Amino acid sequence: TMRKGVMYREIEYHYRDYEENGQKLVNEKNRVQTMLQDTFPELIELFKKRSQQPDVFYKIALQFPHADYVLESTKDELNEKLKNTIRIKREKKIEELIQLADKSAPGEDRDSYLVKSIKIHCQRVIDLIDERTLLFEEMQRIMSTLPEHDILTSIPGLGELSAIGLVAHLGDIRRFSTPSKLKAFVGLDVRHNDSGKHKTTGYISKKGNSMTRKLLYNIVIAMIGVSRRKFGEPNRVVNYYERKTKTIKKGKKKYIVGAMDRLLRMIHHMVINSEMYAY
Repeated sequence: TMRKGVMYREIEYHYRDYEENGQKLVNEKNRVQTMLQDTFPELIELFKKRSQQPDVFYKIALQFPHADYVLESTKDELNEKLKNTIRIKREKKIEELIQLADKSAPGEDRDSYLVKSIKIHCQRVIDLIDERTLLFEEMQRIMSTLPEHDILTSIPGLGELSAIGLVAHLGDIRRFSTPSKLKAFVGLDVRHNDSGKHKTTGYISKKGNSMTRKLLYNIVIAMIGVSRRKFGEPNRVVNYYERKTKTIKKGKKKYIVGAMDRLLRMIHHMVINSEMYAY
């Protein structure tokens, strides 16, 4: 059994690799879709919504990186090749695949090195997705042993991955004796410029980790989205933002920063006192 301090570091290390994996995955996906424009651009239409099964499209592209690969196969052969990839409505998808290949006019020959390159990068996407899944499962396992898991996920609109990200970036929040010290660590502490004739109403120092602030920003945006879709519990952070922006159309970003500040202070209070969210 790992000591608690070690577990915080393990979350940090895993999450760092998870973030790097995500960037690599975006790059590889973009590369595959760019290359397909010259060999089988219509294939992208087969799975316009790929969020639920992110690897299926790339498994198909791995087998059919060029339209000719489809046209030279019989329906039985296509069914055999795709039986482990498409499990629902496979016959319909095969018909669509044939129609897409039939109307395709590839700019490159099937023997082009580009086709081989598509296969290489499709496999990289598949491997990165598998790696990402394993990383997330391991982070979930470690996170479930920490008291912060139940505390943070009790906040409406704050999901498990966001909770993991916060722990990865902030570590043990109990080491910050006050909310101000936590805000200074993140770079959300307010600074003033009252020198000479110039006076400001205050601005954040941005001395902390910019990635942590980005995470907080995205969490607040997600909370606002959840609240506006009319499900989930009332949220004090969102209520602050909605109240402040009710009558304005521009200049809302500073209120998102204000909501980030309130979220951070609320999290500090909840973790220090081992309290679940209560409206």
